[in-house]
This record gives sequence, structure tokens and C-alpha cells, in this order.
Amino acid sequence: YNDMYKEDINIYSLKLALEDKLSPFYLFEADCFFEKKCFNLIFDPKLFNKSVWFTNGLIKIGHYGGIIISDTTGKVIDFKIISEYHNKYKKYNKLAGVLKVGKYEIEKFTSYLFKASNKTIKQYYHLPWINNLHILDSVLCELGNLKIAGINTKSDYELAKKIFENSTFLEEKSD
Repeated sequence: YNDMYKEDINIYSLKLALEDKLSPFYLFEADCFFEKKCFNLIFDPKLFNKSVWFTNGLIKIGHYGGIIISDTTGKVIDFKIISEYHNKYKKYNKLAGVLKVGKYEIEKFTSYLFKASNKTIKQYYHLPWINNLHILDSVLCELGNLKIAGINTKSDYELAKKIFENSTFLEEKSD
């Protein structure tokens, strides 16, 4: 339970979730929707011990938020949170709202996350990873052309309805 939800961006909620038991985990952002086929990649056994940032392709005009780029082996080499699209980021991938923290990074990441959240809860859970990217190994996994939608605004919701127009979980029910 996060009694500071009005002040918290999202880092404190994650800190609370990790206080009782420390083990590798998946984080699914609550404002994201995924086509069922995404989960075959997200839960791929080949990624079992790795820390993975999932993306939905290259950043496009109008995108903002978390962006990430990897080298040719898939290792994450840069990570940013942006407020608006810039052409200089055209080779970056857009985060899809899913993170898998593996067994080799869980203790380090949690330590950095707790320290950062003790300073301020007005920050994203991504920032401790961004600030320690040289220490926290992770890979990028692109979910390709699968349907994914993140909802931050009413227009994002309308777009998500179009993306998932044949999916029952976004259809409005009538009595």
C-alpha cells in the first residue's frame, strides 16, 4: 500500500513492493496493454537470468518517455527519458512498459533504487538504472510488430482502442 501515491511518480511504489522479498521480478506498468503474443517473448526461457528492457520498435514522432538503444549484441548502451521527440533519437527504441530484473542485477538495482527513493519520490524507477547503466547489465528485447499501447492521456486511450479494436478487453460493455 502506497499512502504517498499523490507525491510518488512510481519509484516509491516499486520500493514498497521490493521491501519484503528480494528476488528477480517482472515489472508491468499498469497503463500498458499488450497483445497476448507479446508474452511468448516476455517470458522466453532464453531470457531467464537476464535483465531485460522490452520495447515496441523505434521511436516515432510524437513519442516521449523512456527510450533505449543497444549495441549489435543487444546489450543496452544508452537509456533516456525524454519529454518530446527529437530526430537525434531516431535510432532509439521506445520502451514498452515491461522490465525484467534478473538475478545478477536484483541486489545492485534494489540498492540504487532505495537510495534514490530516499532522496525523492518525484522520479521514475528508471532513473537509478539510467544513472548506473555502466554497472547494471541489461539487454533490449524488441516486441516487434505486436500490438502494444501505453495510456497517459485521453488521446492515448483513443489510440489504444483503435490498436486493439478487435480485442475484447477494450470493448465497452452495454447492458
